[in-house]
Amino acid sequence: MRVALLALVIGAGYGAGAFYFWTHERRAQSPVEAGATPVSELEHPEATLAVIRQSLESNDFSPRVRTLVDRALQQTPAFYQPPLYLAVYHANRLEQPVSTYQAFEAAIRRYPANGRLRLDYARWLLMAPSLLSVAPLSDLSAPPHDFRREGEDQLRMALTLEPDLTRAAIETLERRSVPAHRWPEIVPDDLEARHQLVLALARGGHRDDALALVRTLLPRYATAQRYRQVARWALSWGDPELALRAVARWRELDVRERSTGIEPHEAGLLMARAHLALGDADSAYDVFRSTLQTVQPSSSSGLKLLCAMGNEFLRRRRIVLAESIFREATSYSPTYVAALLGLARTYSYSGQDEKALEHYDKLLGVDPDNAAAQRELMPLLTRRSARSRH
Repeated sequence: MRVALLALVIGAGYGAGAFYFWTHERRAQSPVEAGATPVSELEHPEATLAVIRQSLESNDFSPRVRTLVDRALQQTPAFYQPPLYLAVYHANRLEQPVSTYQAFEAAIRRYPANGRLRLDYARWLLMAPSLLSVAPLSDLSAPPHDFRREGEDQLRMALTLEPDLTRAAIETLERRSVPAHRWPEIVPDDLEARHQLVLALARGGHRDDALALVRTLLPRYATAQRYRQVARWALSWGDPELALRAVARWRELDVRERSTGIEPHEAGLLMARAHLALGDADSAYDVFRSTLQTVQPSSSSGLKLLCAMGNEFLRRRRIVLAESIFREATSYSPTYVAALLGLARTYSYSGQDEKALEHYDKLLGVDPDNAAAQRELMPLLTRRSARSRH
């Protein structure tokens, strides 16, 4: 009888304990349920952290969140996330920059190899000087002399630890107005990271710095796609000589690598454009013709090359040459849309409205929904109508 009673008591106690742990485990897995639970009843550390994460993501920086962070600090004192959340809490409330600084420092000491933590710290440091200038700096233990420089150092360490944070780090450099000439000192000498840096420099209007960086990267590239991109950048940013160098290295690649995913005429087209940008029309035409002979003018790539060069000469107001090239394209494919559009534009630019209308009509007979033709046709029709009334 006593044994049975003891077993019953043990069973009841085990069941109650199991239910207790099951309840808290469920709260840890359901932020919604955990969020509806009073702070004092959150026993599972993951449940507490989940509620904090959810609150911060919804921009809730109320005193209740501070209470949750304090509870997390008690539950997991050796974990870096609670002090990080404390720092984020203070950073967003803005009124206690010294506490924010100390919380970030505490998190870094506990988890020094976490790149994402250092990235968050860097973001705050690069924003913080305006706050710390009015803060009681004497409260800080060994404060850095230059918070912006400290932020840059934290970014550099973050990328050393986790190079995949490069894009986010570069965005931070842009948003926090770090001078562009210091960006290369912060972003690691990793090829992909430097490639992203080139894009960021150009996007920020620092094209000379971007081109200078590309020149150092050119010998390290090894794919046709990269050389094509460099050639396009160089032409767009005003360095045709660099474009020629990129295409030359591109052509040195193995034939299989050279042609992977790229039209056969593209290298020759970029080289011809570079010669034109340098004022060497004869070399441009020679490259164009030799490339056309290689890819065959009646092929898809050949027709694209013809129309691309026709448009290039049309942009430079070489009307007769542009018309000749577009006519050559239509001789191989009379209904080729890009060639018909090129001829229509050529005639329109030279004031031959009737011929332009004829080719726009022909184009729309092939491609009735062509937006460019529809848009460009209307002024011509309006002009002809006005002439007929007079």
